[in-house]
Amino acid sequence: DTSWAEVETVLEQIERHRDDLVAVGEIGLPHYTLLDQRMTESQARERRAFLEVLVQAAARANLPVVLHAPHAMAALALEVVKRYEPAGAVFHWHKSTPETTAAIHEAGYYISVTPEVCYRERDQQLVRAVPLDRLLLESDGPWPYDGAFTGQRTTPALVAHVAEAVARIKGVPLAEVRVVTADNARQVFATS
Repeated sequence: DTSWAEVETVLEQIERHRDDLVAVGEIGLPHYTLLDQRMTESQARERRAFLEVLVQAAARANLPVVLHAPHAMAALALEVVKRYEPAGAVFHWHKSTPETTAAIHEAGYYISVTPEVCYRERDQQLVRAVPLDRLLLESDGPWPYDGAFTGQRTTPALVAHVAEAVARIKGVPLAEVRVVTADNARQVFATS
């Protein structure tokens, strides 16, 4: 339910607080409501315009973006990011086709995984497909997870479980996952 007035406020905040920022986000195209017909095509076009304006602002400020663009929206968000070239991009809690996933990491952007990787095959396949040097780990609280996390409060401590799952899936030492993904985070969120 964002409005242009709210987007303008965010743009002003980016400009005013640039020296305190490490990224612009979470922004994107969360069109779940379009998929279940609670959003019109006109509203979807407006959301894409919001995204374009915010990615342009991030690019002007030399900041990366953190994107929420699930499923088919990831390809559209990737087009916007490639057009305006912000300082970097993280496709947070990514869910899309293998082709879009490959295009994201081949373009040099990052993909994050959540505790779902501990129990969901889709997320495990994603980890197999994405090079470790393009992965980030997150908890995305307060989202309520399933599996071993059912009924648990979501905290950043769950990232340790995400790292263990990534190490197991990739067949690499846990220490390597910790070092590489921490370096990835420093790389994408490095302030200029």
